[in-house]
Amino acid sequence: MSVHYGRKCQVWEVQRTTFLVLVYLLPLLTSATDDYYTSLVGLQKLARVEQQIVSAISEYVTNLERRLQLAKRYLNDYEKSVLPAMSAEEGPSETEQPVTKLTVYNNEKDLNKLAEKVSSHPLMTYRLIRRYAKELLDFEKDLRKDHDKQFSRVMEKIRKGLVLPKVNDVNGAIEGLLRIQDAYDVDIAHFSKGSFNGLRTNSGLLAIDCYHVGLYSLKSHVYTRAIEWLEQAYLMTTEDNDTSIDSQTVHEALQEAVRQHNAAIHQTVRNPYVYRAAVNRNLTDRGSRVRVLATKQYKLYMKDSSMMDFTNFAALCNGTHLRVPSATKDLKCWYETKSPHFLLDPLKVEMHHRNPPVLQIYEVLPDWMISRILAKASPSMVRSKVQGTLENKEIASAVRTSTTTWLPESEDKILKRIPQRVELLTGLKVTEPGSAEDLQISSYGIGGHYNPHFDTLFDTATMSSVSKEEVLMGDRIATFMFYLSDVERGGGTAFPRLGVVTSPIKGSAIFWYNMMSDGKPDLLSLHGGCPVLYGNKWVANKWIRSNAQMFTRPCSLDRD
Repeated sequence: MSVHYGRKCQVWEVQRTTFLVLVYLLPLLTSATDDYYTSLVGLQKLARVEQQIVSAISEYVTNLERRLQLAKRYLNDYEKSVLPAMSAEEGPSETEQPVTKLTVYNNEKDLNKLAEKVSSHPLMTYRLIRRYAKELLDFEKDLRKDHDKQFSRVMEKIRKGLVLPKVNDVNGAIEGLLRIQDAYDVDIAHFSKGSFNGLRTNSGLLAIDCYHVGLYSLKSHVYTRAIEWLEQAYLMTTEDNDTSIDSQTVHEALQEAVRQHNAAIHQTVRNPYVYRAAVNRNLTDRGSRVRVLATKQYKLYMKDSSMMDFTNFAALCNGTHLRVPSATKDLKCWYETKSPHFLLDPLKVEMHHRNPPVLQIYEVLPDWMISRILAKASPSMVRSKVQGTLENKEIASAVRTSTTTWLPESEDKILKRIPQRVELLTGLKVTEPGSAEDLQISSYGIGGHYNPHFDTLFDTATMSSVSKEEVLMGDRIATFMFYLSDVERGGGTAFPRLGVVTSPIKGSAIFWYNMMSDGKPDLLSLHGGCPVLYGNKWVANKWIRSNAQMFTRPCSLDRD
């Protein structure tokens, strides 16, 4: 079995900044723990369990409505039998008159009159006896069923072993929505109604949902988003007849967001989440507002950390082409048959970047093997962590919103084939002890992403905590990442310094080197996972260690 450096991927800080540039770069208000909003397995479990909850509540409502109908049946019969006769000036009424308000007689005079009326009227007498013998009896019988206790027992059984989502999960889900909005520049009017970049889902948000997203953004000082979401909530209450929240409540919050925004644009340290000019308090300038970050420039092949890494990352995730045609004209796709293993079944290879190489190989894993991997991984998925700066401890962080587990291939005869396949595909040593790490499986939920990072582990800040076993294995010379699912929208892998983004296609894999030929980290290998806009993203990482490659990829004085 391979040894792992904390069994997690380290994140190198690209640059410390005093403000947010994009929502998905840093956390807002949530503290990262093992949360539902990052867990596909957890979310899918909630979706399944909710069907039982809906069934239980539906049955409970049916029982309550039945009880209510029994009570109403008794009262309606009383109203139509007794009250018309009591209100008639001359004798009993020939037809039942509608009664708008239930009258109950308490004083002795009225009670005597009522008793005489009922006892003297044959039909009222019959209905009185029937109400006691039938309607009242049925109602009391239903009361003895104790639907509340029955419902509580059913719910207790359903919830057994289930940890319910908390406020932190709600906030995390909101951050996911904001992350999607920033990464893909989605139009809120369409997004809130369930349309994702041309994909219509017929399931959107209510005005109260938009209101809560806006409030959360306001508390986080993300003023442009707060105004946009609160405006959308207000429009839904005033134009779409959405009654989930009072329009005045939304309007007051919107005015507060405008007030705070207009105060923020004059601050010395400029908040990137403001417009270039004050917002009209009458909100008549909606179409003419320009954000501070609206104009962007893109530079490639920069090896020094800067905010350009994040700007490029966001642009690539959003589908912007950063490379000029002359830089991509020599890229190609081909069938690889050099190895005897691939003569009858050639590899389908696409070159995304020539130097350093970024390759995508298609149809590497069949569906049945992917199903086997996911079945083995799902029960043990936990919140992904990154290398922290405090005492070199691993921490859950909004830098990476996913869940992870590790699968030792040595414990499964099917999984043993994976390192063998990677070795054939790359020409690197992968099957020998210490040549590679176990397979890491990750899943990404709502807006799930991984900020730009390096896969290499060793640096001066962490070497003191690295075990001898890790040192003997060497650093992560290369990454072989399998896509275990298709993703309908988003979820690509972006290399901001190369201007490359790969698409998550089920069964394919991407390969790149993390280290130069001279053994130093390749600073152009910076990469990250784009937020998932719609769909489920599963990946498997196979990290290949350097020391076992001394003969297959010997160290050179030439950095290239």
